[in-house]
Amino acid sequence: MGVPEPGGLNGADARELPRATAPDEPAAAGAAAAPPPPSYRIGGADAPPRPTARPSRVRTLIVLLLLLACAMAFAIVQWRTQHALASATAAANREADRAAEEASRVQQAAQEREAAKQQQLRAEAQARRRELDEQRQAEQTALDATRERDQARERAWAAYYRPAAGCKDATTVECANAYIRARRAFEKQYSPPPETGASAPTP
Repeated sequence: MGVPEPGGLNGADARELPRATAPDEPAAAGAAAAPPPPSYRIGGADAPPRPTARPSRVRTLIVLLLLLACAMAFAIVQWRTQHALASATAAANREADRAAEEASRVQQAAQEREAAKQQQLRAEAQARRRELDEQRQAEQTALDATRERDQARERAWAAYYRPAAGCKDATTVECANAYIRARRAFEKQYSPPPETGASAPTP
């Protein structure tokens, strides 16, 4: 076997080595052409999305559970507060109703006592008025009776006393003494009846 010349190949080597292709030659049939490298513009619609920091699902679930627990706790506290307020309001209303009822009973009792007192005072005043009327009537009756007795006495005295002829127009000492003696004798003899009037004594 001879030594190959530089730059030359024997037949076997020539069969094993692939045939070099020129850079200007097109790709073999059936081979896929390599896509050109992408080119992007800043701010363009075909720009690749930037990666954003998203919380994991576990963190999101924990946050949601915490929010739900806080909402439930707030709702429970609010319900308890409203329930306590409603209970306190109902108790205050019941106490106010009892106080108003008690005040009404006290006021009614006071009004009844006042009415009974006023009625008693009116009855006492009427009794005093009747007593005064009866007393005035008795006094008036007694006065009328006294006046009637005095008038009857004077009528009896006028019928009893007959002055002397010289004493009708003169007022001497003798006439005065005669008048006094006659009056005393008349008073001793005069005794008027209780109802029918006086009966004059005979001179």
